[in-house]
Amino acid sequence: MRRTSTRYHPAPGALASEPVSRGNLRLLQLTSFTSALDRASIAPIILLIARDLHRSVDAVALVATSYFFAYGIMQLVWAMVSERLGRVRTMRLALALACLSGAFSVVAPGLPALLAARTIAGATFAAAVPGALIYIGDMLPMQRRQPALADLATGTALGLTIGTVAAAVVAEHLGWRSAFAVTAVVAGVLAVLLSRLPEPRRGPRQPLFGRLPALARNRGALLVLSISWLEGFTVLGFLVFVPTVLQTQGASPSVSGLVVAVYGIGVVASAAGVKRLARRRSPGAIIGAGGACLIAAFTLLAMSRSAVAAFGACALLGAAWALMHTSLQAWATDVAPESRALVVSAFAAMLFIGNAAGTYVGGLLLAGPANPLLFVLPAAIGVPLSVVATFGRSQHVASTPAG
Repeated sequence: MRRTSTRYHPAPGALASEPVSRGNLRLLQLTSFTSALDRASIAPIILLIARDLHRSVDAVALVATSYFFAYGIMQLVWAMVSERLGRVRTMRLALALACLSGAFSVVAPGLPALLAARTIAGATFAAAVPGALIYIGDMLPMQRRQPALADLATGTALGLTIGTVAAAVVAEHLGWRSAFAVTAVVAGVLAVLLSRLPEPRRGPRQPLFGRLPALARNRGALLVLSISWLEGFTVLGFLVFVPTVLQTQGASPSVSGLVVAVYGIGVVASAAGVKRLARRRSPGAIIGAGGACLIAAFTLLAMSRSAVAAFGACALLGAAWALMHTSLQAWATDVAPESRALVVSAFAAMLFIGNAAGTYVGGLLLAGPANPLLFVLPAAIGVPLSVVATFGRSQHVASTPAG
């Protein structure tokens, strides 16, 4: 039997001239994978960098904070660029620059240079995931986006999984600088391969920030952006400290990396379930299930910092991300269709600015007398986050006309 390629057709609001092949969607998935791979590489090697450069753990944690902050703040900048250059050209430009910044990270002589190089890396890799999200939003109708977004989340999760393990193993045996070389090379290759993606044909261009007043009056958009910030603060901001906590208790970088990799495995394992649930359950119910997993995960870490507890917590966080985040992404692509690029970029910006804020607060807690509260705080924040996200998404469904 001959296997045919699945092809997706563009959303009504986009003017793409040809459908999107499964292979092209896999390229977007690989782009998200690489961005996540780079993002995950810092967490398991913070302690190794601190020892090699003779700096404190909280000082090296600022490298992660600055990366995440740049990753977040540049989302809107890349959205502006994509309105001018096009979605695909923007992703290719950003990946080429990410390749260069990765090379600078490898040769950085000290912490200030490493801080600058990783900040630039965060700023350039920032175009990858939102670029893929906007592309999917432009090319696919709403009813087909959730499966494509689940595939994208799978690529991101695999990047986080492999990145966490690979960075730990490579850094332990070849030195921490080698961990940054891998994503630099892959980013350069992707900058070339993405040329095969068709560029969506857009209608008349409008200034991106000219839509801000209308967006500021859209309460649904403001709600989903606020939820995105809180999600980044809780899930991403504190997950980064799990390998550091395990290493301070005697675990090797490889072991701590393997434990945290369970997070990515949890996302991948749950993604297939999300596709099935999307056909039978409301988005609000799916978000509520993800919120329950989030609260359970950080409660478990607050009760015990053992490798076994971390293993279970990371699996729960993976399920939480697959259930909650993909539903929030789909919501973001639909809450203001006329300003999709702005909303999706702002959604990603808020997520990673929240991530940076969480990492900064977590670094202070880790190094100070409030260390026991390190995982209590995200568990507590998870309760209002889950309630507001579930209710808000349910209200959006109720207010959207059927059909």
